[in-house]
Amino acid sequence: MTNFSNLAVVCRKISKLTSKKRMIKEFSDFISKLNPEDVRRSILIISGRVFPPGEDRSLGVSWGLIWKALKEISGLSDSELYNIVSGSVDIGEAARRVVASSKRRLTTLITPKPLTIGEVHEIFKKLSLLEGKGSQRNKRLLLVELFSRASPDEAEIIAKSLVGEVRIGFHEGLMVEAVSKAFEIPVELVREKTMATGDLSYVAYIAATAGLKGVSNITVGLYRPLKPMLASDVHSIQEALRKAKGEKLAFEYKFDGARVQIHVGEEGVRIYSRRLKDVTESLPDVVKQVKEGLSRDVECILDGEAVAIGSDGRP
Repeated sequence: MTNFSNLAVVCRKISKLTSKKRMIKEFSDFISKLNPEDVRRSILIISGRVFPPGEDRSLGVSWGLIWKALKEISGLSDSELYNIVSGSVDIGEAARRVVASSKRRLTTLITPKPLTIGEVHEIFKKLSLLEGKGSQRNKRLLLVELFSRASPDEAEIIAKSLVGEVRIGFHEGLMVEAVSKAFEIPVELVREKTMATGDLSYVAYIAATAGLKGVSNITVGLYRPLKPMLASDVHSIQEALRKAKGEKLAFEYKFDGARVQIHVGEEGVRIYSRRLKDVTESLPDVVKQVKEGLSRDVECILDGEAVAIGSDGRP
């Protein structure tokens, strides 16, 4: 298992780089040495995610809960904490400062056991499963465990991950190139399979376990939302015809609704948004129409626009 500190150091290095080539090399060198599970976890974390697209899970961790955990592990008063975090640009820097200034960290004689990437991810998963009475207390205890064992660098990435804001200037396009470089897979193939699965971390996991052949065999799957093809703006029909360069075109009215992707199979109907979030529970009417319109043995993926219709039958 890889120490989480290694990922934290890489994130910090990348955040200070301006060269895209150096960013790609830094991350590709890092993931090329990891086991496949840690490859996937690292990509999810650095993307500001904990779970793959389409998984309807939330950590349910607020700034206030993080603050309580940092206060408990630091041994500092509220006023001391405020003085330390004052001027922080984000929650990550605030956590870094608190952990670095922690009285308990400075006085303890016992060195905490190093965190691993796998351990951090498992604790994130535990946080997502805690609900109901006593859940906030149990979440705070898990956060205390995390931050009490974290270095300042680690605390920064952990805090950012908890609120989904790991912003280090390393977007998915660069990660695609890093995965291509790390596992010697053509970049266009990595990009294509990421579109087909909606999940670069999964493509990278397959690349790490099965190489080029494995990635080539990745196919579209039910309940694994695809990245949607997005339209490009044009300002006139003439401009659209010029861009088509002689190809046949079909024109239709654009209804202003919500882009949805509907997956139908043995597990029922699931609906995903343009951002690949599971929005099934918020669209019961669409679920009902799909069930009524398709036979039970049908398996398919539908792409379209969900449009609200008024009592007069107009959008």
